[in-house]
Amino acid sequence: MIYVKLTDNPYGGTEMTDLTKLSAAKIEALAAKRYAARSAACRALINAGFGEERHSETRKRAAETHDPLAVRSVETSGACDEVWAEMDARKRYHGSLKPIKRNTSWS
Repeated sequence: MIYVKLTDNPYGGTEMTDLTKLSAAKIEALAAKRYAARSAACRALINAGFGEERHSETRKRAAETHDPLAVRSVETSGACDEVWAEMDARKRYHGSLKPIKRNTSWS
């Protein structure tokens, strides 16, 4: 299961919510919020002079030096990827963003 923290901060907070149970409208709103945060992190990197840096270099810098801009970029990117993966799974399963009714007794 994919759990995500829902707050104003796209990659932090205290309340945990299961992405697989969000309604279509809520997951679209969350995707828009996460994308805006990801774009803001990207703009901050560009303004700091890292505009030509590859994403792999940003991830490496975040892991090695714990640079706040790099860490924020990696976290917001991961948060977007989680939401987009769930949206992609829903579209492939039944062609819409409605939640997939998963039968938990099949495991």
